[in-house]
Amino acid sequence: MSVLLSPDEIEARYRLLCRVTAGEPAAAGAAAINDEFDALQQLVRYDLMELARHGAPADFSQIVAALEEGLGQLQQLCSFPMLTGKKTVGVGGAFSAGKSSLINALLGQQLLAVEVDPTTALPTYLLRHQQSVILGLNRLLQKVELSKSEFLSLTHGEQEAYGSNAGAMLQSALYALPEFPWPALALIDVPGYSKPDGNVLKARTDARIAHAQLSAVQAVIWVVSVEAGGISEQDLVFLASLPREMACLIVVSRADKRDPQSVAAVVKGIGEAVSARGIAVLAVVPVSTRDSQAYPLSAVREQLQLWNDELPAIGPAERFKSQFFRYERYLAHEAQQRRRQLGLMKRILALSTEVEAQHDAGELLAEMQLALEWALRQAADLQAFQQRFFAHLHTLVQASGMAVPAGAGAGQGCLPPLDLLSLLRALHAPGHASQVHRRHLALLSRPADATRRPSLLRRTSQRYLPLLQPYSAAAEASNAARLLHQGSRPATVRILSF
Repeated sequence: MSVLLSPDEIEARYRLLCRVTAGEPAAAGAAAINDEFDALQQLVRYDLMELARHGAPADFSQIVAALEEGLGQLQQLCSFPMLTGKKTVGVGGAFSAGKSSLINALLGQQLLAVEVDPTTALPTYLLRHQQSVILGLNRLLQKVELSKSEFLSLTHGEQEAYGSNAGAMLQSALYALPEFPWPALALIDVPGYSKPDGNVLKARTDARIAHAQLSAVQAVIWVVSVEAGGISEQDLVFLASLPREMACLIVVSRADKRDPQSVAAVVKGIGEAVSARGIAVLAVVPVSTRDSQAYPLSAVREQLQLWNDELPAIGPAERFKSQFFRYERYLAHEAQQRRRQLGLMKRILALSTEVEAQHDAGELLAEMQLALEWALRQAADLQAFQQRFFAHLHTLVQASGMAVPAGAGAGQGCLPPLDLLSLLRALHAPGHASQVHRRHLALLSRPADATRRPSLLRRTSQRYLPLLQPYSAAAEASNAARLLHQGSRPATVRILSF
C-alpha cells in the first residue's frame, strides 16, 4: 500500500535515492585502495590458480573459497575502518528466527527492523563508537550516511510504502553507538539464509552471503525459534559447514510462545541433534524478549562479555596466512614422501646385484628425484606468491588507514588450529594411513620395559623438575610396565576409534 507524500517528503526521498545509488565522492586515496584490492583479487583468481595447475592439495577449492571470503571481509574493513581490531560475533539463523529482536533486546533499543523485507535484508555491524552513526555501503562501494528513520525504511516496507527497492543497492551497513555494551566486540546481524518466497536461486545466493559472513567471525550466536519445534536439517548442515574451532551458542527464541515442558523438550532435542552431528556448541539457551523473568537474556549477555574479554583479535593477515599454511603443509608432506621414497630406492639399488634390477631402480630413482625437485620448486613459488600477496596487503592497509598489524610477512601469521581427534581418526580409517604411519604405530604397540622412563621424564624444562620429581625418583614402575605391555593392536584400535 503506497502513501501520499508531501512535496518536502518527495524531495527527501529523491535525495535519499541519489545518495544510496551514487554515494559520496571517492575519498582521497580511494584509487590506491581499489588498485591494491584489484591486485589481490588478481593474485588469488589467476596467479594462485596457475600455481595450482602443477599440483595442489585436495582441499584447494576450499582454500580459494576461504581466500575469496577473506577478501570480502577485507573490503568491509577498508570501507568501515571502525571495525579494525574488533572481535566479531555473528548472529545467524533462518529467516524470521528472531535475530534482530534478540539484538534489540540485548542492546535495550529498537535499532533494527524486526520484520525485515526479505528483498532488502543486509548484513549489519553493530559496535561501540564515541559518536552515533549509521553508514551503508552500496553496490558501487561508496559509503552512505543514513539517519535512523532512513535505515529502518530501507530495510522494512520500502517497496510497499514507496514502490522503491532502493535498499537492494546496499550490500552492508554499520551501526555505531556510544552505549554499545561490549567495547571489544562487533555484532553482525546476518540475514536469514532461508527465505519464504520459494526462489531457489535467491535462497542459494542468500546462503552464500550468510556463509561468507559467518565463516569470517570468531564466534556465532545461532537463533532457532521455539515455534519451529527444533533445529532444522538446513540449520544443521549450515552449522556443520562452519569452522570446527568456532565458538557457537544456540539461542532458542520466543520461548514464551510454548509451555515450559515444550520449551525444555525443544532445548533437549536441539542438544541431541547437534551432538549427533558432531557440532560443538557451548550451550542451548531458551530466551524471550517478552517474558524476561521466565527466560532471561543474562546467559547470552554473560557469554558476550566472556567473548569480549577473552577472544583473540584476528587481523586479515592472520586469516590469509592460515589458508596459505594449508597449502604449505601439503607441499611439505609431498617433499617428505619423495625423500622417503628416494631413501628406500637408494637402499634397494645398493643391495641389488642384478643388472636389470639396478637399471630399473635407477630410472625410478631419477623420477623420484624429479618429483622431489618439483615439490621444492612449488614450495619456493608459493613463498614468492605470498611475498607479493602480503606486500599488496600491507600497502592496502596503509592506504586505508586501518590500524591493523599487518602480520605482514609471508612467514608470519596465525597457524590453523590442530584437530588431533580428526587426525587420529583419519590415520585409523582404512586406506588412509600410510605405511610410514602404520610402522610407527606398530612400534608404539610393542611390549617394552620402563627402564628409561626416569630419563625421559627428566628431559624437560628445569622449572618443571620439582613437579615431576615424585614421578621420576623412586616411583614404582610396575604399573607403567603393565600399561606398556598392554599396547597390543586391539588396544590401539580402541584408542583410535574414539
